[in-house]
Amino acid sequence: MNRKKAAFVILSVLIACVFAIVGGRYFVTGSLPFHSTNIQSAILLPDPLIKEKQIVQYGFPKFNRDASYIGFAELDALEEHSDIIAVGTPVLPFEERENTTSRYEDGVMQDFATLTEFAVETVLKDPGEVVQNGQVSFYEPIAFANNMQGSKVLFSIANYRELQYGERYIVFLSDNGQGGYSVINMSNGTFNMNKTDRTSGDPTHRRLMTQIWDKYDLE
Repeated sequence: MNRKKAAFVILSVLIACVFAIVGGRYFVTGSLPFHSTNIQSAILLPDPLIKEKQIVQYGFPKFNRDASYIGFAELDALEEHSDIIAVGTPVLPFEERENTTSRYEDGVMQDFATLTEFAVETVLKDPGEVVQNGQVSFYEPIAFANNMQGSKVLFSIANYRELQYGERYIVFLSDNGQGGYSVINMSNGTFNMNKTDRTSGDPTHRRLMTQIWDKYDLE
């Protein structure tokens, strides 16, 4: 019986070690503002499987990946956890913005983001006076990058929808702890002010959009 118990303990330790080495990479936050927990599966799937799930955007395959993040379903909570709330428009088209990526030693994608320059027309919250000369820059959880086969693709997290050039948005940003600011609440942290967002298929997005219009005079 003692031998069986000892063997069981050793086996348990070995399993834990394997999980820590192999699985840990999917849960450790990388150096950039956003981290996808299963981006490797998008890159290493056989081509036929990838093509079945492909969405084409800007002429390139797009892959959406799930991620764990703190979400807010009410405007009060979203405002409280935002360091900056501003209304404005992107300075550049999405295709011309700076993409930032990092990879593991074996080349597998670790993190990705797009740095968006934002022309601000109205500041609703900015106690740190980060908005300067009518502009603020922040990261969005979406970016162009090459996959393991060297092909250019578009990666996004949690079905995030990038800010469109020429459109007017209210954005909710937070200090990412790495010298910059990032969109919080994923796509429920940016709202298109042309009001079409109030017909979004996401009930949380619609509710937040309605609360925003009810609270702020942004016509």
